Amino acid sequence: MLKKQFDPSKSKALENLAYASASKKVKTAQQMLLQEIEEHHVTQSIENGTKSSALGFQANIFEFLGFWHNFCLVTVVDMIKNLKKGKHNMKTLLNNKGNSLAEFAVVIALMATLAATGQVKFSQAGEGGKGKKSANEIEKIAKAGMNFYNQANTDEGAGRFPGQNKWDQNVPYGGGYTGDNNAAAVATALADVANFVSYKDATRGAKWCSVFGKSTAGNYIHSENVDPLAADDAGSRVGPTEWASMLDLVKSPFMDGHMIYTVIAGEPGTSPCMIIADLNDPSAEFQVVQP
Repeated sequence: MLKKQFDPSKSKALENLAYASASKKVKTAQQMLLQEIEEHHVTQSIENGTKSSALGFQANIFEFLGFWHNFCLVTVVDMIKNLKKGKHNMKTLLNNKGNSLAEFAVVIALMATLAATGQVKFSQAGEGGKGKKSANEIEKIAKAGMNFYNQANTDEGAGRFPGQNKWDQNVPYGGGYTGDNNAAAVATALADVANFVSYKDATRGAKWCSVFGKSTAGNYIHSENVDPLAADDAGSRVGPTEWASMLDLVKSPFMDGHMIYTVIAGEPGTSPCMIIADLNDPSAEFQVVQP
């Protein structure tokens, strides 16, 4: 007579035993993890609104992350408190449709992110990061402009910058910055750029041109920012065309940004001066080039 083989997968008793054993181990691990979370200085900062050094400097973590108090602060703090109180049992914890698993994920992800970015500086985050990229792009343009100047000095007998019809003429042609002499005009330009803080400043913008051209395909410029700038340089030597011969299109990382420049004419014994900036906030990101 054949004996019926035992199938462990169909044993309710064995299933309950395994579940109870697993539940006990997971609960112990959960309690240890929650205790670690509770004692962590990031949690203390979140719950109490105190400053933490987790970012590499003393700061309120919620302010750094950009949370607003009435919703996010209460929500995340409640997540932590619910976990610490053991509000959810094993079944809801393991249920991927339950809130507790989501809470666990949010809290752990938050702490992991903070740990991974512990040395982040404000200058490297958000707009600060874009500012650094903008400065790097301006540096590329400045180097290309200097290379163009040196090549013109060799080929034409006198150095000039892209868009200059001649070394002793401004860009924008017939406009830009003027003075009794080159030094005075440069001083005026530098004083002006220090106050050129907005892409909406049409008075100052009229003294600058787009490096690659406002109408050049791919050279994005917000529709609201087209008019504040002077018309694209289009003298006998077209600025955008000459820039394009030196380097590929360079864009600003800012939504309202755009690479712009102005050139102050040279004079006997003094070379022309070029200033390159990002239209988003020229006072924050600009570079002066004068051979």
